[in-house]
Amino acid sequence: MLKSNILDLSKPNEVVRPVAARDCMHIAVNYLHHTEQHIKNNTPRKTSKFEDKLYCLTTDKITKMMNTEDFWEYYIDQLKQGNNDHAMTSVKYYDEYFSKNKTFTKQSS
Repeated sequence: MLKSNILDLSKPNEVVRPVAARDCMHIAVNYLHHTEQHIKNNTPRKTSKFEDKLYCLTTDKITKMMNTEDFWEYYIDQLKQGNNDHAMTSVKYYDEYFSKNKTFTKQSS
């Protein structure tokens, strides 16, 4: 059975119709062209080091962190102090508490 799969992969014309392959190529070339134009004509928005780090955290980690009451206690405390930068607050909480299995509420009490 494995041999038949290898043979199928080595014969793409039996798996994909020529017109479908040609259409895929046209789409890819068109996509590349428009992406190049977008990059040439637009300057990307500058991101902070906190935004960059937040983007690097997995969705699972962020979800677990933000589903804790402790995170929201920390977040509200930061807002009361005038810090309304969501990325900075989230990353600092992650680094100082969540990743070390510590809690903010015990530290601040």
